[in-house]
Amino acid sequence: GTRTNAVDITFPTAGANWGVVTHVGICDSDSTTSNILYYAELSTPKTIQTGDTMKIAAGNLRISEN
Repeated sequence: GTRTNAVDITFPTAGANWGVVTHVGICDSDSTTSNILYYAELSTPKTIQTGDTMKIAAGNLRISEN
């Protein structure tokens, strides 16, 4: 099936230049480990500079599993 995000996903305001964001990932984590569960290339890379806020609007993140 396919799932999408029901709400906006808003990242913290960049305190420094992040450069060009080309991929996103979904991870799990605890105090000692982290595992990448899903990752994908963005359809349009985004340059994030100091003071910018990156947001993935509701419905724009789609995850499919077969």
